[in-house]
Amino acid sequence: MLLYDESDIETQFKMGSFSELSQRDIAQILRGLRSTKPSREGEVVLTSGELLRSERVDAGFDQDDRNATTKVVTAVAWLERAGFIERNQNRTQVFQGRPMIRDLDEAKQRMAKLNLSARQERRWLAILSALINAESDDGFSADELAQHSAFSRDESEGSSDGREETESQRVLRTLYAMAEAGLIEKSLLLTAISAMGWRGRLKRCWSRSARWSVKCSPCCRRRPPMPIRRVAESLPAPPQSAPL
Repeated sequence: MLLYDESDIETQFKMGSFSELSQRDIAQILRGLRSTKPSREGEVVLTSGELLRSERVDAGFDQDDRNATTKVVTAVAWLERAGFIERNQNRTQVFQGRPMIRDLDEAKQRMAKLNLSARQERRWLAILSALINAESDDGFSADELAQHSAFSRDESEGSSDGREETESQRVLRTLYAMAEAGLIEKSLLLTAISAMGWRGRLKRCWSRSARWSVKCSPCCRRRPPMPIRRVAESLPAPPQSAPL
């Protein structure tokens, strides 16, 4: 049940339109998946940003939309439900680290000794600039960093299996190279907040959090999306021999 003031009805409709996913959008996501070259195992691994940056995808939203990732995930779930694709386990890569330089001037001095190409230097400086200017608890997705022009496609770059390297993959490769060079410290970063002065409080808080975690786990299990028979009927039929 949604309760709102009559004078607020326009705002409600606008908020609802921001998360709208059209039939055409779903068809465009399917088109992007089918046009992506699979790996040797026949799998297609893409981020939402890579999919939306594809020249073959002309959806009604782009990766600058704050709900872009949610819309892509929803479209993929609907396509899977309708039998157009088969989705396996999510393949997630996480890089945790912090810059080991004070500013960009120091970074340039250290990079001058590494004999980097002009293209590599631009990429390293783009990542360091984003990290230095971010708040201490801010996080970035590879898709966000990949929007920088330094990570645009280059004809000479590719992956070991012959597939074209995506911008997001290029960001991750650059991060690991920077960690090897010592400009970024790659480590597991954790934050612990404890209450001082109250005996036993931390132990009670930890126990209560653990109980809530156990209670909430069943609610977080994956549930299939609602059927979209009308959308499935109007999309092109999937090929019989291909996974997409």
